[in-house]
Amino acid sequence: MPVRVLLLAVLLLGPLAATAQERPPIAPDRPGVGVDAELVPRGAFQIETGIDYARERKAGEPTERRTSAALMLRYGLLDSLELFIDGEPVVALRNGEDVTDVGDIELGLKWRLLDGDEGTWRPTLTLAPSVKLPTARAPIGNERVDVTVLGIASWQTGPLTVDFNAGVAAVAQHKPAGYLLQALLLAAVTGEVTERFKVLGELFYNSRDERDSRDLVGATAGVSYLVTRDLALDAAVITTLVGKGPEYRLQAGVSMRFWP
Repeated sequence: MPVRVLLLAVLLLGPLAATAQERPPIAPDRPGVGVDAELVPRGAFQIETGIDYARERKAGEPTERRTSAALMLRYGLLDSLELFIDGEPVVALRNGEDVTDVGDIELGLKWRLLDGDEGTWRPTLTLAPSVKLPTARAPIGNERVDVTVLGIASWQTGPLTVDFNAGVAAVAQHKPAGYLLQALLLAAVTGEVTERFKVLGELFYNSRDERDSRDLVGATAGVSYLVTRDLALDAAVITTLVGKGPEYRLQAGVSMRFWP
């Protein structure tokens, strides 16, 4: 009897184990600022969460400290289409006035337009439109609806992956009322140190998001560790090089993927 039970277990669990081995490693949109061209596989559900701390000095004003919990939910609807919800369940702002509230929520999708070939000049192309809902009250949010359209191109060769983000955001303004178009550009390089350990470097540019503000240039250095094929840990440091923005941002988080 024990032998028969063992053989039955091998027959039933063998294909499941093989399927797990064939699954691609999880590819979170963490850490850092950029968006990856990879999609969550069809039918899979992915949770990406973490803590974000930022410090910014403003002329003539108290130093601003912002601590938030990040939560992103992603679902693979089709092989080439992913739906996501991105938000901050809790935001604590300290700048002479202590405010704690919920952050804004962003609804969007990622649509793969072209599959790239590894080691060639043919990139993976993805389009990512999104809408920000004004769930956060001032001063945490601008209490207006913002719209972003982002194009993503990704090349992979050996242990290196190069990503480019280029897009535009329509950012709502208060005085005078209306929208300001903001340009978004980013270049990122991810290198596999080992099969589980990756390092990330980003350089990004955002044009002004307010009429009386300035353009921003920043950089990111990050790491991620693949615990299992469906679980990853990450951390990053983000800094402003030119313009108005945080002196630094610290990120740390975890991403988990679930299969039907």
